[in-house]
Amino acid sequence: MEALLETQDLEVAYGRIEAVKGVSISVAEGEVVAVLGANGAGKSSLLKSIYGLVAPRGGEVRFAGRKLPPRSTSTRIAGGLALVPEGRQILVSLTVDENLRLGAYNRRDTADLDDDLEAIYARFSNLDRRRAMSASTLSGGEQQMLAIGRALMARPTLLMLDEPSLGLSPKLVGELFELLRRLNDDGLGILLVEQNTRKALQIAHRAYVLELGRCVAEGTPEQLHEGGKIEEAYLGQDGAG
Repeated sequence: MEALLETQDLEVAYGRIEAVKGVSISVAEGEVVAVLGANGAGKSSLLKSIYGLVAPRGGEVRFAGRKLPPRSTSTRIAGGLALVPEGRQILVSLTVDENLRLGAYNRRDTADLDDDLEAIYARFSNLDRRRAMSASTLSGGEQQMLAIGRALMARPTLLMLDEPSLGLSPKLVGELFELLRRLNDDGLGILLVEQNTRKALQIAHRAYVLELGRCVAEGTPEQLHEGGKIEEAYLGQDGAG
């Protein structure tokens, strides 16, 4: 399959600290790819560099066949790349509706904006009931759904998520991953950074394992489980990562 997103020998550093060391990954159109590893493995730095929040020290990012300039999130959003950041980062001073509309700020095709907004409310009934309420009144799970809905308002072809299950109850984690599965069934590509490796591998077509900024393993979930050594060393026997 032709890659929708590619990183080639990507390097990210913060001063002398090397967070990502020559990582090459790819995501095909309509594919779910997980990036796994312990805290400090470089997963979030990888996503931030792909999204243009951090300039790479080396290597490059290509999306839809084009090399992306560093530190240009607007170019990425306009091209169909969206990010649900770690910690959700919704604006609690705004209403649910206002937060969702912010997700479409970079769109030029505003004629269908209201229709897309209603489609989000149809998908997330809890948000529909609270559309005029402050986002500060939402539960953690509802805030995560709001962050995902906001990203979907940009009409992405690839959705990146950074630790989306963090802080959620097991029940809500299950609902979250079922939502991601349905979004993928609708054709949306997904690049998922996630500590809950068991859940991530249940929906991923392929996965990469990072350790101290380097990619140490890649393959299908079945390949990564074979032998048990990678699972024990990097994924965690309990699936916590």
